[in-house]
Amino acid sequence: MQDRQETGIICPNCGKESTFEMWISVNTQQHPEMKQAVRDRSAFVFKCPECGVETPVDYGFLYHDPDQQVMIHYVTDDAQAKKLHEVLSDNENAKVLGIKNAGYIIRIVRSANQLADKLAVFDAQLDDRIVEVYKLSALSTIHKEHPEFSLDTGEFVFYTDEEGSHKLQILNNGEPFGSIGFNMDAYHKMENDFIGILCDLQHDDPVIDRQTAIDLMKILGDH
Repeated sequence: MQDRQETGIICPNCGKESTFEMWISVNTQQHPEMKQAVRDRSAFVFKCPECGVETPVDYGFLYHDPDQQVMIHYVTDDAQAKKLHEVLSDNENAKVLGIKNAGYIIRIVRSANQLADKLAVFDAQLDDRIVEVYKLSALSTIHKEHPEFSLDTGEFVFYTDEEGSHKLQILNNGEPFGSIGFNMDAYHKMENDFIGILCDLQHDDPVIDRQTAIDLMKILGDH
């Protein structure tokens, strides 16, 4: 399977067209240097050979880490995302079921922030469903303290700082709004609340987001 393809890009600074190598599938076992390059987004920067100006290039691809047994599909197109969700949710699809039964966690994300969030969550060996429940709780708290923080477009991105502390970056309408610590004791308490309710990570829905957390809280309330 081809993992890269070349495409033409017009530099927004000088207007010259050059080729840019886009990744279709990133396998971190075959290309270990890409593990960090995906995380710091350096792999998705076009540097114009004419004027030297660097421009971020946002596009979809498959991130595949065989060591962590994680597959994350970054999809930018709505129709493609819907079709892929149908395929990955089909319990009668032998190929998909085989990947899940082999221990793989499969996810679909729709933005660079969501991709960064999932990578950091799985790097920390946390359950992304519980992290979403934690974010939902934080959402209400932040809004009460800061009414200007939007309940609709407010967003949290999980990350681990240089000292190894887990945190949530806060975005309001896509703009930085600050950060808060991620309380592991609170996380583990939430995790215990859902014992016996959640299925294995590998066999859950490929889209885990705020709506997932809302649905899980409803299920927890019925227990």
